[in-house]
Amino acid sequence: MEGIGGNRLTWAHVPAQVRTAIEDGLGSAVVREVSCPGGFSPGLASKLELADGRRVFAKAVGTSANPHSPTMHRREAEVSAVVPGPRLLWSYDDGDWVALVFEEIAGRGPALPWVAHEWERVHAAVVELGSIEAPDGFRSIGADPGAFSGWRSLAAEPLPGIDPWALERLDELAAWESEWAAAAAGRSLVHGDLRADNVLLTSSDVVFVDWPQAGWGSGFGWTGVGLCLRTGDLEGMV
Repeated sequence: MEGIGGNRLTWAHVPAQVRTAIEDGLGSAVVREVSCPGGFSPGLASKLELADGRRVFAKAVGTSANPHSPTMHRREAEVSAVVPGPRLLWSYDDGDWVALVFEEIAGRGPALPWVAHEWERVHAAVVELGSIEAPDGFRSIGADPGAFSGWRSLAAEPLPGIDPWALERLDELAAWESEWAAAAAGRSLVHGDLRADNVLLTSSDVVFVDWPQAGWGSGFGWTGVGLCLRTGDLEGMV
């Protein structure tokens, strides 16, 4: 699965005071930007090259774009020190805009539709993640049983354009979905939002990014829920 629909801001459209704060905090001016595709964020999500030659990844958003997104950034800042994601270098919060600056990961997202050798790499990394115990203070992924209710909503009121296979099985899918919180029980570290656009492949590693929904849950199955493959994603896999 891949997140799409984000209305990314470019560096030039971030408020001047936020840009100034970021450059002051990093001690160098931004000279080049590469906006990163994917995801749903309405804010900045860009690789930045600094005048001193360093490269970083920055994300920033304000309440006017989405009242919930700054809270997500604040949560990510809190958990960044204890999850196996990119290292947080600097953060900013003026009560409206929140900005996070991470080390740049020299990697790329997996190919879509999935190809076998990349899927195997990511799957192995997901299994390894499931062996890590969640830190104290994290929240159970199943604390809000209503967080996932899409199939049940469709079963109650089917929408036009539903895939025929799914349409024939809506009641069965809704029944499975109603048990997700129990199936997710556990004490393993769970990313909570694994999709292709939250995965980076380097020459030797698989790096999971974007951790604001991290919590604890089942180390088997739930950590990979976002890696579920649609029929069309199986092209090229044997």
